[in-house]
Amino acid sequence: MNGRQQAAVTHLHMVGRDVHRFVVLAREHRLPEEDIKQAIADGVAMAEKEVSNHAT
Repeated sequence: MNGRQQAAVTHLHMVGRDVHRFVVLAREHRLPEEDIKQAIADGVAMAEKEVSNHAT
């Protein structure tokens, strides 16, 4: 894996930690679990679409 690829992987790990922090915050503000899960699923779907767009 080259340096740019490793940087991208590191960034994705950081995004995962950010998601965790925001989930904790959302729970503290009593956002329903279903809304949290839907927001995460929507974000993942947008990311997958972006990856698919760049793969072609």
